[in-house]
Amino acid sequence: MTIAIVVAAPGEAPLLAACRDVAETELWSPLTAPAWLAHAPGAIGAYARRRTGGDLRSPPLLAIDAGLRAWARNHTDRRYQSQFLLRTAIDGWAAREVLRRKPRIVVASSLAARRTFAAARSIGSHCVLVLDVPLLRALHADLDRAAEVWPERQFLRRFRAPSWAIARQEAERVLADLVVVRGAYARSLCVADGIPEARLAVLPSAPPSASALAPATPTGRLRLAGLAAARHGIDTAVAAARILGMTLVVRTGEGTEPANLAELPGIAIAAAMVDDAPVDAVICPAICETYAAELRTTLPAIASPMASADGRGPDPYDAVAFAGAIEQALRASPRAIAAADGAPPAPSITSLLSSLGLRRRDHRSRRRSR
Repeated sequence: MTIAIVVAAPGEAPLLAACRDVAETELWSPLTAPAWLAHAPGAIGAYARRRTGGDLRSPPLLAIDAGLRAWARNHTDRRYQSQFLLRTAIDGWAAREVLRRKPRIVVASSLAARRTFAAARSIGSHCVLVLDVPLLRALHADLDRAAEVWPERQFLRRFRAPSWAIARQEAERVLADLVVVRGAYARSLCVADGIPEARLAVLPSAPPSASALAPATPTGRLRLAGLAAARHGIDTAVAAARILGMTLVVRTGEGTEPANLAELPGIAIAAAMVDDAPVDAVICPAICETYAAELRTTLPAIASPMASADGRGPDPYDAVAFAGAIEQALRASPRAIAAADGAPPAPSITSLLSSLGLRRRDHRSRRRSR
């Protein structure tokens, strides 16, 4: 085996395909559920169906995940804490497996990689960090700024990651040979922190949703990507929709603010995260690093720099500018919209992984020649 991918959350398919283009790859998925559990009804079956496949799994960690989910329930703060704790447990498990199975390249997720990378370094393996959660120090700064603008939004001041999680995340970046981020905003934060651009790649994403097709006639409706919450720019989204005289379709849940959002004029509630009700565009005036699944669409997508694919977009604190960007996108042809989304190409994961392998072989050749 050449590459081991340690999976900390569902959704590894694009990354797995990129790694398999380079070398023999194993998927270490400690949270893989037994096949029979996928046939269970309700939430248990849905949970198991999201956790199928993998070459290596750990039933004890699956039990820990279930216990943490039961503890967190629908409390946003607890849900984040449980994710952090679960990832530290995955890290310990993966570190032992690295020493036992000795892959040449180890790919691990943020907050689940410190011990894994230390083990990999001890046997001379390379380390690839996937930053699939926000950079916590930058997240805190973004939340602080937003809390000054919208002091009535409780979550902006309520959630802060523990100091040990920040220290773990920064130690992982030091240990990593390569860092894979989810988008341009995270990439810019890493560059600002001194990580060379040659060590950074953007995580491959799933293709756009084929169901989100442009309606034949305008609907006068906009869809907010992500949960209707302050961190996803709900205040700017509501204001921009009102400026344009359009209806804003939102998905509500634990953490939605304001509490009376559904009662406000010009607001429609989406039935689910995947909603086929026609809209003219998808918007995301997020104030912190966010890559909502709804933005992967063939519809016009207008997002802040913290959420857009190319790190550009209207200011999430300026509702007038955001409304103007929405209006411009709705007027543009599909070709013009696609051109506007273009970004300077970043190194691909495939090329960076290949460079690790080449450097390792060159090092061995030089050592043999001595």
